[in-house]
Amino acid sequence: MNMQFVDYIISGDYVLLMDQNLTILENGAVVVKGNRITDVGIYSEISKKYLPSKEIKKRKNSDITWVNKYSHSCSNGLFQRAC
Repeated sequence: MNMQFVDYIISGDYVLLMDQNLTILENGAVVVKGNRITDVGIYSEISKKYLPSKEIKKRKNSDITWVNKYSHSCSNGLFQRAC
């Protein structure tokens, strides 16, 4: 499988998707390329598909990270920024 180059993979104990079901991904990851979230999923699967310029890992028992792929924003409870 060819890996895709991306800018960041942000991973955390939990990723909360701001979808209709408020899905919670345990050991989740968010893929960012440019100023867009390009993928969200389980870290073990994401890490096989993408090669990041920088990887940001949250410490154990980190805050839940929420992701809104429609507005391309994310937060870890301390800050919010465009992803």
